[in-house]
Amino acid sequence: RLVAVPVPDGTVYLHARPILAREDLTEAAALSDRQGGHFVGLRLTPAGAERLSAVSRQNIGNLLALVIGRELVAAPRISSVLDRGILAFEVPSAEAATDIAARIRGDVPQ
Repeated sequence: RLVAVPVPDGTVYLHARPILAREDLTEAAALSDRQGGHFVGLRLTPAGAERLSAVSRQNIGNLLALVIGRELVAAPRISSVLDRGILAFEVPSAEAATDIAARIRGDVPQ
């Protein structure tokens, strides 16, 4: 079953059951790089890392939707197998990174 998620350019349809959930994470943190980019970094449990690796292997070239509640917060393209147990995705600002990481951890209400 697919679920419609509104985005600025229209609608994205996602599987109703997520591949990963909060219990698959050990850490969510706001990060930045030397070029001024801002990211949210996720560290996964061994089981979560295994699922992400399998899904990414089957979906190279497709988008990985990152949803909090019913809000699509990022949709990076999978360029290679994600088999390191970590995932980082770019966001527009340091404030967005801090907010999204806190929401993923469950520190703030959805």
